[in-house]
Amino acid sequence: MKRRKRPYTIAILYHDLTKQDKKEYPDKEHILVDEDTEQTVFFVRKLLQHHGFRVQVIRLTATTLTNLKKIRAHYIFNLVDSRKLEVRIARILDRLTIPHSGSSVSAIQASNNKLHSKKLLQKQHLPVPKFSVIRLSD
Repeated sequence: MKRRKRPYTIAILYHDLTKQDKKEYPDKEHILVDEDTEQTVFFVRKLLQHHGFRVQVIRLTATTLTNLKKIRAHYIFNLVDSRKLEVRIARILDRLTIPHSGSSVSAIQASNNKLHSKKLLQKQHLPVPKFSVIRLSD
């Protein structure tokens, strides 16, 4: 008799907005996008379960990352894209031995810094529009 394999477990990470987070956001559109994440988590969870995966949902806040210790999964689906947590979570995920979605720390830092991105593109001899750097001290 063949032994049945246990289904893979996929952890879904997402940023749970606190009242303090909402106060610090630049505008209401950013808040709406992050509040919409809970709906996304619901549908992704439902879809993965439909396909036979076990699902572990991990809520994270900027002050509480201890939930990451609770991950017991074969793969991590990273839905954290808040500016506050994105780099911190990417650093932690890069250190874990669990495969995960999302960009590496260096990719996030490059994409969040236009000057750095342009310099990287120039270094690879790719066309970049002319630009000037104006510093606050200028």
